[in-house]
Amino acid sequence: MAKTEKASMPKQKIDRDKLHVHLRRLRKDALLNLLDRAIDLVPTTRLSALINGYLDPRELASDGGSARRLVETVAMFREASLRGDYYEAFAVNSMKRTTSSFLPMRAARDRWA
Repeated sequence: MAKTEKASMPKQKIDRDKLHVHLRRLRKDALLNLLDRAIDLVPTTRLSALINGYLDPRELASDGGSARRLVETVAMFREASLRGDYYEAFAVNSMKRTTSSFLPMRAARDRWA
């Protein structure tokens, strides 16, 4: 059934026992899609009852400002980077150019010179 057909279907009273039987017949991916839709339909106040026994609600508690904290963390990192806090001087070693792994490149360069 297409999504438009589902949306236009009249609301009918669903027999919960039949629903349980049919849910047990669904494939895992269909069940996950159905659960994803259910999460959007269930009021936030009832979500903990839905996940009880399967997930720890404390791990899913809304922290209410994680996006703001992320922006602040990125801004602090940017400022520290621009100050040079993460800069570390290092010695440049060009010895690799004369090692055997670069000999074919040097031979090709000499051939075209």
